[in-house]
Amino acid sequence: MIEATPNKGDLGRKLSGQESKIRLSLFGCLDNRVYIRVELNMKKLMSGLLVLSLATLVGCVAGGPPPAVGVWGVEMNTPLGNLPAVLTLNEDGTGTMAADALGEAPIEGIVYDGNMVTFTAEVDAQGTILVLEFSGTVEGDSIEGEFDSDFGAFGVTGTRQ
Repeated sequence: MIEATPNKGDLGRKLSGQESKIRLSLFGCLDNRVYIRVELNMKKLMSGLLVLSLATLVGCVAGGPPPAVGVWGVEMNTPLGNLPAVLTLNEDGTGTMAADALGEAPIEGIVYDGNMVTFTAEVDAQGTILVLEFSGTVEGDSIEGEFDSDFGAFGVTGTRQ
């Protein structure tokens, strides 16, 4: 049996201050071929990989989409009266806003921060382009916030569809 301590450039670099050992032993001889078994004492490396794997799994389970992701039936309390609309907020930061009176408009710049969500939508209101900046909070299956516009702020409430 041969035991060796690898050089710094080899696979078995020092792990946490302890050198890795490589053990080579003659495993068998068959048809004029020599089989060598290589054992690496890499307990620390395997422990580290296990911890990293578990941390990754916990992160995946604990993660998931932000609470505001989904389709929301909302009512906007505009100066001209209540206006129903549907907001679709995607995890990738894209979305749409659809209302009978305003048509469908893309939502841009969606930012999720915990239960809070902000975004901007440009809608065509009878030939006039309005920039609406939303800021709101999600609690379970309810969303509440307000749109800020050139004509002032107006409230928004809704539920997940």
